[in-house]
Amino acid sequence: MDLDSSLDDLIKKRKGNNHNKPRKQQGKNNAQQQTKSRPALNVKSRAKVTKPQRTGGINSRLSASTPTVSGPLFTSKNQPKRIADPSQIIITKAIPPSQRNKKTHIDQPSVLAGRLVSNFSIRGRSSTVANTSGLSIRGESGPTLILVTGLDPGTNDDDVKCAFEQFGSILSCEVLRDRQGRSFGEAEIEFSSKTAALDCIAKLDNQMADGHYLRVILRENKPKPTIFKPKPIQSVISTPSYNASGKMYADQIAPRYDIRQNFATQVRGAYINQNQITFSQLLTIDVNNPTVIQLLEELVYTNEDQAQQIVDAVLEDTSVPLSKCIANYLQVLRHSNESIALVFETFATFYTSLTLVFKEQDSYYLVSVVCSFSSDLVDLALRADKTGLKGRDRKANTAVHLLSKVFNIMLVDRSPMETSKRQGIVHITNLSFKVYFQLNNMRMCKTLMSNLRTGGVKVPLFPIAHQVTFKYYTGRYSLYHGQLKKASENLLFAFERCQASQWHNKRVILHHLIPTRIILGYFPSIELLQKYKLTERYLGLIQTIRTGNMRGYLQHLETHFEYFYHHLTYLLLKERGIVLVWRCLIKNMHTQKLKLGAKIPVLEFGDCLKAFQVASDEPYTIYDMECILVSLVSQGYVHHTRQRVVLSKVNAFPPISQVRVYTEVYNDEVIQDHMDHAQPQVPEDIQEYMNE
Repeated sequence: MDLDSSLDDLIKKRKGNNHNKPRKQQGKNNAQQQTKSRPALNVKSRAKVTKPQRTGGINSRLSASTPTVSGPLFTSKNQPKRIADPSQIIITKAIPPSQRNKKTHIDQPSVLAGRLVSNFSIRGRSSTVANTSGLSIRGESGPTLILVTGLDPGTNDDDVKCAFEQFGSILSCEVLRDRQGRSFGEAEIEFSSKTAALDCIAKLDNQMADGHYLRVILRENKPKPTIFKPKPIQSVISTPSYNASGKMYADQIAPRYDIRQNFATQVRGAYINQNQITFSQLLTIDVNNPTVIQLLEELVYTNEDQAQQIVDAVLEDTSVPLSKCIANYLQVLRHSNESIALVFETFATFYTSLTLVFKEQDSYYLVSVVCSFSSDLVDLALRADKTGLKGRDRKANTAVHLLSKVFNIMLVDRSPMETSKRQGIVHITNLSFKVYFQLNNMRMCKTLMSNLRTGGVKVPLFPIAHQVTFKYYTGRYSLYHGQLKKASENLLFAFERCQASQWHNKRVILHHLIPTRIILGYFPSIELLQKYKLTERYLGLIQTIRTGNMRGYLQHLETHFEYFYHHLTYLLLKERGIVLVWRCLIKNMHTQKLKLGAKIPVLEFGDCLKAFQVASDEPYTIYDMECILVSLVSQGYVHHTRQRVVLSKVNAFPPISQVRVYTEVYNDEVIQDHMDHAQPQVPEDIQEYMNE
């Protein structure tokens, strides 16, 4: 080759030779075609440009090796100098701007020397005839998953499959879309062999298709079911201990990054597909869960910033609140072995971010996840308060405030029950009841029940477990306000509908149901007390009531003061239960007088006073006795002058459950009107005396 010839003559000569060369030299022409887009080389620098020698065969033609350039900017001191063959030197010419956009004639518009030409198109590929080159690629066995980004929004699954099946057998192909069916411009392709996937990456990565640059990367294969063995982990959520040891090597960092990224990818898939089951499996604080076990191990080697970057890279484009929620969830797992106060604060931050995700439209599939984490929130708050927190510092205040936000989100949802967030409103109400009772804030319980009533929430339509809990707390609320019959109805409903296997829950209900029923005149059977191990608390109490033993009754209450006080029934039994003891004592006196031959059912005040003085240590007087008898008489006659009470001849002491309860109701407006108009005027002399 004449190096002194002009540049234009050399280029024209090579163009003329291209049309006359056989097909075997097509790979060489393809490589020359690519060099036209590169900047011109300075001849004066005398850079040596060499090309790799080809050994022939189809693999060599598809290798797509880039020419090795050696010169002042590309050589190494340790690299041996090579003498360039003049016949192998390629000198390019700078292309003017006016000619850069002109199309170049290419005989085969497909893969050329391992590079894809710029007019490659994927969109609409499924509607055309596939280009079958007869290429057969054999390599590693086993499926391999790749991720393709930068696709045209109009590309569908068949288009991608037709464009990529030239590299090998495709097992599955899916274009990723959002909930509205809009394409993300991404696709997951699973090849039957790893060689086909690597070949696809080598030839299509950073290539332009449909006006977009493609990115093709390896993706971790779809997870297979794996049996995990729970490892002991130190956590306030669970009691075992976990100590991380060993050094971190470079080969350990990459798989951990992929595992974290895979978790975020699974969350994104569950969010896009609105998969309730997958969300429940991924987001949990159960340390025996396989996902939690993996994440706890990987968080040891990943700091907060790295975790945030991984999550944001996968989820931020899908949903900013979801990305923040998952990052806060990982923080909960990271600090799970810290103090209970720090764990609660971290969990409260995560719960707040979860509320923002739940607030989005069509997020009803998150009801079970929100309800589960709401239970965990209350549990952590009550455990934190047991460390000695008082007043406003109690974590229960924070918990009930966060629950109120979720309650309002559910209450305002008017969608049909099948797709409504109201599916969990009774559960959130029950958790709020639990916290309010711990805080002794009964006023807010009334507000919750009022909101449910005005919002049209029908509790009987919800699961029986939610109904039982709701009736239990409303029964306790009625008992707290002295509405015994209403309390008895609600607590009895809860006890009868609670499953027999829930022995502990049924016993908790009896702690409040038995005292309520006793005041109403319904005593529990001995079998019931023995079954739920309440004989010691109530059997002696019932016996003292029936015998009219006031001294023994009060002593029994004092003996078991801690039990009755803890369940808020001590004052009820002491103030209202003592009336039953009075009644039973007088009834026993009347029965004994009838046995002794008395024909007239009359009781003297003096006889009753002696009985009360024997049965009690209190210094009763005759006036106290008269007041007690007046309060007990429903239908009878009390003679004040003769100090006696005349009883009915037929059923003088009916069952307490059949006695009608009279309640005094006062009307303040009527009383004030009576005082202003119905009362006689005060005489003037007395009025003057009062004014002085």
